[in-house]
Amino acid sequence: MTFEPEIVEAQLALNLIGTTDMPKLAQDALEAGFDGPGTRRLAALDFPTIFEVRKVLPLAMQEWQIGVISSDSAALRLAKRRARDILASGDDPWVVEQLKALVDT
Repeated sequence: MTFEPEIVEAQLALNLIGTTDMPKLAQDALEAGFDGPGTRRLAALDFPTIFEVRKVLPLAMQEWQIGVISSDSAALRLAKRRARDILASGDDPWVVEQLKALVDT
């Protein structure tokens, strides 16, 4: 997955990234050129606890040049991204949601 700081910032604000997903996120950040001690420490964690993540995430966020945003701003950012993706794909949004519902059940 491509590391997009503005999307990660929104996902973090909405708690959409679990602690066990943090190492993969940090690895994606490294591949995207965001390097630093916080990112490397986060990438090296194996099944991290919330306490381990809380300890290193603020430093990693600095290295990724992201901050803490409101949940309203985060939700709006992700909604706009989803709308752009749907428009760019040319897919019918209703059909997309129906297919997702089928997959999720």
